[in-house]
Amino acid sequence: MKKILIATDFSRHSRYTIEYILELMEATQIPCQICLLNTYIVQHPDPTKLVSLNDELKSASKAGLERERSEMQKKVKNPRLTLDIASHMGSLNNVVLQ
Repeated sequence: MKKILIATDFSRHSRYTIEYILELMEATQIPCQICLLNTYIVQHPDPTKLVSLNDELKSASKAGLERERSEMQKKVKNPRLTLDIASHMGSLNNVVLQ
């Protein structure tokens, strides 16, 4: 089974990448697990607002990922293709290394 990690920032370019990979995996009919990843960084110097800002960013990240997954599932016809989502705080490099 192929495992593919797609980092997304919900931009138009990210959507094109997602659609391209879906088309490629649909054409090959290879069993595949695709994980959409969105990372976010809390950059606020006021520690009293840090928690609420983190919650807002996390919520926005998860909502965006759910939207993307919903759009992807409409296009997927390969039953051996699974779609997962992951939302993590931190830089993209650090999150991927973990």
